[in-house]
Amino acid sequence: MLPERTMDDNLWCIQPPPLPAELERIMAELGVGVRLATLLFHRGVRAGNARRYLHPELVPVPMHHLDEAVARLAQALQKRQRILIHGDYDADGVTGTAVLLLGLGALGAEVRHHIPNRLTDGYGLKTATVQRYSGQCELMLTVDCGITSVEPVEAAKAAGLEVIVTDHHTPDLALPQCLVVSPKVGRDAPSPLAGVGVAYHLLWVLHRSLGLEDPTELLDLVALGTIADVADLGGDNRPLVRRGLEVLQHSTRPGIVAMRRQSRLDQVDTQGVAFRLAPRINAAGRLGEADKALELLTTPSLQRAQELSLYLEARNQLRQRLQEEIHQQARQQVRSSTRAIVVSDPSWHHGVIGIVAAKLLEEFYRPVFIIGGERGSARSTPGISAVEAVRYASQYLKGFG
Repeated sequence: MLPERTMDDNLWCIQPPPLPAELERIMAELGVGVRLATLLFHRGVRAGNARRYLHPELVPVPMHHLDEAVARLAQALQKRQRILIHGDYDADGVTGTAVLLLGLGALGAEVRHHIPNRLTDGYGLKTATVQRYSGQCELMLTVDCGITSVEPVEAAKAAGLEVIVTDHHTPDLALPQCLVVSPKVGRDAPSPLAGVGVAYHLLWVLHRSLGLEDPTELLDLVALGTIADVADLGGDNRPLVRRGLEVLQHSTRPGIVAMRRQSRLDQVDTQGVAFRLAPRINAAGRLGEADKALELLTTPSLQRAQELSLYLEARNQLRQRLQEEIHQQARQQVRSSTRAIVVSDPSWHHGVIGIVAAKLLEEFYRPVFIIGGERGSARSTPGISAVEAVRYASQYLKGFG
């Protein structure tokens, strides 16, 4: 039976009032009223860094292997080596792939891409993909994936294919034996950068090493991918998204123009990006058509962009219907006596069970494991690692990540 919910099921934490002296210092530094100063205080802003918070400086973030990867990429450009960009199928991976595809292409690189099909290939870099492209390129760049792909990277090296991993996900104990550009490796305080932010850094620092202007025209894609990935918009993401929203507002990129027209998004802000633009990109990947989203973001043709935008809107509506059906069916399986929620049905669409897991987590505030046939998805509460829970049962699984 479906458990009844009460207000006690929702955990509300009321912040203690700010120290009056600190509040006055923030108000004096910025010339703002007490309400805005209180809001900033509760977001961790203090006098001395308040102005930097509101007007963050756009500078590259130091990252593990970033400089080495830039040097290798510059060498590939000089030698005219063929480059393959292997992205992920979600909006973060698609926008990151678009950033490198457009950015490296503008530098004269011989570059192509591969985005796996979520429904048939699954997540991440696979040995089969390495074998498929062996002999067709000399250098592979991953976007938003690859940090746990130890065996595929070894297969690539054996085939004479060099790999540079760019990824923002949490690494395993063993890293792939290649250059790994990551905001979570070798840092006491991991950066909240999304995958597209890491990819942009690679291109950004490459431009600077070549004496070129920063590729800020691509920051519209960085903002789109970062917001779509529900990344923390503070810290290192704040200057990227702030500037990216400005670029997005005035973007003439056909795909952006078409999506804004289709969604009637006049004034660009984080909410508009999150609820109007991002779902169209994510829906493509969830239904096994991430290449359509990538084409939308990279096509130079406004007519083609409008066609793709209409198509992805229809796919997003289908995704919404599937999601609602599965959510209602999953709720009927929830039991009040368990500390974690485990629900399953072989007919559930693999592409949307992750969203349903997130909705169940928000609704019941318990770790959620949802299985649709041979694949599943997990979401958990703070303090309980879904990855570690799945790792505990890894002997029964073909793979996870």
